Amino acid sequence: MRRLAIATAAVALWSSVALAQPISRLPPAGPVSPTDLIVIDQLRPTSEQTSSPYGTFHIALQDLGIGGGGVTARVTNGTASTIPAGSAVYISGSDTVSLAVASTFATSGVIGLATKAIAAGASEIITAAGFVTLSTGEWDAVTGQVGGLTINGLYFLSPFTAGYLTTVPPTTPGQCNVLIGRALSSTTLLVAIQPPILL
Repeated sequence: MRRLAIATAAVALWSSVALAQPISRLPPAGPVSPTDLIVIDQLRPTSEQTSSPYGTFHIALQDLGIGGGGVTARVTNGTASTIPAGSAVYISGSDTVSLAVASTFATSGVIGLATKAIAAGASEIITAAGFVTLSTGEWDAVTGQVGGLTINGLYFLSPFTAGYLTTVPPTTPGQCNVLIGRALSSTTLLVAIQPPILL
């Protein structure tokens, strides 16, 4: 049994995915809050489709993990290039993801961050909610910063460079504001992705 204090937003994101065992909260009374402890005993070893405003995503439930560092899913890189670690991705096709960018609403529905580099056509784990820890160099490669993340800084999806994160939220009409998370240190980002807001 794995236990995880998880944000309500993360629970809502994956609520359409069927579980073999019910989610129970501790203690057993009162409304669910963002810091409640939930227990998930087992995931059904099968696959299902879950729909979002950006399309239908086929998820292999045995590859969907809730525990340890957060909510994760195994996805396939649908592009012809490597997706760098820390990059923001969106659902671009059946079972596939591509680099997200906040320049349009269609490409700004971030599903998660790559936890390691994903080669073209390869499958790897992304983090949809929870903690992503990378080297300062890996973060610099997807933020344009030097020395890693800005501690306590809020990070948004970049409207200029696909997959990039920025501490400067977009303000131009037609772009989208997508909060990705907050830096806990120069190497760890707490991922709490919000839906895109079209400006």
